[in-house]
Amino acid sequence: MVTDLELVRQVLVKDFNVFNNRGAYINEKYDPVTANIVNVEDERWRNVRNQVSPFFVTGRLKSYLPRIAELADIFLERIDIEEDLEMRELVSRLVIDVLGRVLFTKEFNQLAHHKHEISDLICSTQRGIRFRKKAIAGEQVACAKKN
Repeated sequence: MVTDLELVRQVLVKDFNVFNNRGAYINEKYDPVTANIVNVEDERWRNVRNQVSPFFVTGRLKSYLPRIAELADIFLERIDIEEDLEMRELVSRLVIDVLGRVLFTKEFNQLAHHKHEISDLICSTQRGIRFRKKAIAGEQVACAKKN
């Protein structure tokens, strides 16, 4: 793991052409989530990077911060409110709200309202286990994913 900031800059910027292919699993046909900017390689990576990099310029990032902070506060309130909390679902709702606001300038209000078509679509693509509030505190083990 590289921890020296100057070496990170050297690898990620100056010598990126040597380190851009990571050999990660990609199966765009059966698992399209794997074809993301972290996993794709060569020309495909360059195309994806050129599409997303305008969203990460300093001015835009600064403009996103107040809304993201507001959504984070709502997220924390939800943790306190919900008794039987599924963290994966709640985090998915936070991500949907942030991306909706930042990328689409649209309010999906997933944190305030439990269900929406886009929430069902996003959550259906996720795999793994579901966690309950008590599991985070170490009182209960993770439960199997709900069908």
